Amino acid sequence: MSLIVTVKVPEGIVMAADSRVSMHVHPKGEASPNPISGGISHFSDTYTKVFLAPNGAGISFCGEMAIEDGSVSHFLELFVKEKISELTPVSAMPSLLSGYIRTLSKVPATIFHICGFDGDGDPAGFRFWRVVPKQEIIEDRSAKQLVWDGEGDILARLFSPVSMRTPRGDMIQLPDFPLGVNVFTLQDAVNFADFAVRTTVGTMRFQLRPKTVGGEIDLLVLRRSGAEWVRRKTLREPQ
Repeated sequence: MSLIVTVKVPEGIVMAADSRVSMHVHPKGEASPNPISGGISHFSDTYTKVFLAPNGAGISFCGEMAIEDGSVSHFLELFVKEKISELTPVSAMPSLLSGYIRTLSKVPATIFHICGFDGDGDPAGFRFWRVVPKQEIIEDRSAKQLVWDGEGDILARLFSPVSMRTPRGDMIQLPDFPLGVNVFTLQDAVNFADFAVRTTVGTMRFQLRPKTVGGEIDLLVLRRSGAEWVRRKTLREPQ
């Protein structure tokens, strides 16, 4: 499933994602998403899930990765090259991407985040959409400061109110401290996005569950002055 995180602050938007893709393989070599059907799990930590478009917009995704004879990463790279130019309005990208994915013979259960600067929307002009082509969902999330999709249960538990049962059986509400996203600087947003993915990876390591989030963390920052990679995977010597 993986994890994508988007954080919006007055200075810009931070988009983050892990690099793991996992699948279940039967002894006969057939891939299956069903871990109960027998076989072994296979994963790769080299998938790219964050892309920068020529118009300065960012796209990230999570969910189903395999489509037709390739991957969502491959088709998203083709989409960015073939359908997006420097002059493409960011506001046109959600419907363009949804339409592009829906032309495939099998529409994957994939969730996309699309972010960029469009000159309207919130006071800073930053726009943010959540797109789910399989369900024909295009949601404007520009008003949101923090959104994550994918394996988000660990973060949800971390930032949700929690009660504890005493030895006598009474329930005590533990202190609930708010997350200060509204006062984040851009560097705070970068630090939090990295923390969110890294904490999910670290927690999954000790839980009895499939390790579906892992690998390197790509971090993209979008500002009115332009976009920059804080961290991005590159090809290197075999390990």
